[in-house]
Amino acid sequence: MRAGVLCRAVYCCVCRCDVHDDHSEVATTTDDYLWLKLGLVTFDESEAGSRDGLTLTQLQTMLLEDFGLLLAIIFLPLFV
Repeated sequence: MRAGVLCRAVYCCVCRCDVHDDHSEVATTTDDYLWLKLGLVTFDESEAGSRDGLTLTQLQTMLLEDFGLLLAIIFLPLFV
């Protein structure tokens, strides 16, 4: 992993910018991905609307849209 990629991911977490980038070079596991996304969450709703921020509601919606169908397909045979 290049140092520039890690520095960019840290910068995005500190400044809460570029919330739609997955930083897949750094976040190689599910835990890393979730911690990275939680680091981008802002708790002030007005701050999230005024700049490139991410609220908990937006994170939940994003995770549901991105991974909800995939998880349903994986776990559906267990409940049938």
